[in-house]
Amino acid sequence: MRRYIVLRFLQAIPVLVLVTFVTYSLVLLLPGDPVQVMYSQGGALTPEQEQNLRHQLGLDRSIPLQYVHWVEGALTGNFGRSTQTRLPVSEILHTSLPVTLQLGVFGLVVALLVAIPSGIISAVYPNSLIDKVVTVIAIGGVAMPNFLLAMLMILFFAARLQVLPATGFVSITTSPVQALRFMILPGLILAFGISPVLNRQVRSAMLEVLRQDYIRTARAKGLGEWTVVLTHALRNALLPTITVIGLLVGQLFVGQVVIEQIFGIPGMGRVFVGAILARDFPVVQATVFLIAGMVIVANLVADIGYAVLDPRIRY
Repeated sequence: MRRYIVLRFLQAIPVLVLVTFVTYSLVLLLPGDPVQVMYSQGGALTPEQEQNLRHQLGLDRSIPLQYVHWVEGALTGNFGRSTQTRLPVSEILHTSLPVTLQLGVFGLVVALLVAIPSGIISAVYPNSLIDKVVTVIAIGGVAMPNFLLAMLMILFFAARLQVLPATGFVSITTSPVQALRFMILPGLILAFGISPVLNRQVRSAMLEVLRQDYIRTARAKGLGEWTVVLTHALRNALLPTITVIGLLVGQLFVGQVVIEQIFGIPGMGRVFVGAILARDFPVVQATVFLIAGMVIVANLVADIGYAVLDPRIRY
């Protein structure tokens, strides 16, 4: 197992290099000049000042050389300074990363709590009324864009009923109760974006497992239906579901980019969008690096979960 984990981390290095290099190159090739953006409100620069500033930022070098310089700094935790705020990028991420993680974990937990039980019930009672209702909701969840659902929920719960806040964020370490109030709407929307896929996966896997011979044997021994489902079937049905969960972590972060903008949440998604608009490529590059790293770690955890759920799997 230890050797497998080390190999997976080594395999992640080329992925991170490719993702960060492509992102770095695309940001630099976008229309506009980051130097002019920095001083757009402060008057014109002389040619000498502009040349000196480009040299300080490393913009007078080729893209591969700029990327190598960025990697050298990133390996020591130095992602440079924001061209928009002049603050260290590490300081910006230190503030926004916990916000994104708090909201993302909340959305993922809600999605699991909804998708797994509903998927099990749909598989145990296929083609029943509850199965059809869950299927309709799941299809609606896949079809409806997150931003549209966010607008509707803000209009109903925040504007009309006034029971939940429409914008803002509170850290769970500051006030757990207030943090929960501010996370309910964005967290539910994030969960609604990924739970239909999980629900369909759990239902499909459970239907397949429930047809296996060892399930019929367990029933023949006189075990109760739900004992068979939860003790014998669920563990094996969760194996393919773990794969989907690992892949959906990336989709969860993508959804947070939109949700954080709508709800005014100061997380990495909002920072990422603002950095792109301002061509603040140090912040963009560092954000992509962290998100790619978290997705890779999530998939690694999913692979390790296989061995935990199924002792027959060995790496």
